[in-house]
Amino acid sequence: MRKLNYISIALLCVGGFFKHNSYPYANVLVSIGFAAVAITFVAMAISKEK
Repeated sequence: MRKLNYISIALLCVGGFFKHNSYPYANVLVSIGFAAVAITFVAMAISKEK
């Protein structure tokens, strides 16, 4: 689960870099990165309760 968290944060950082440099499809990368981080944190919170 921790690797998935790191990968989603890395994707978010790359998307932010692309957004800063106005590269194409930067909005898609940022959106996917935020969604992945949110899903990862929800999954981590659910798994700790069990």
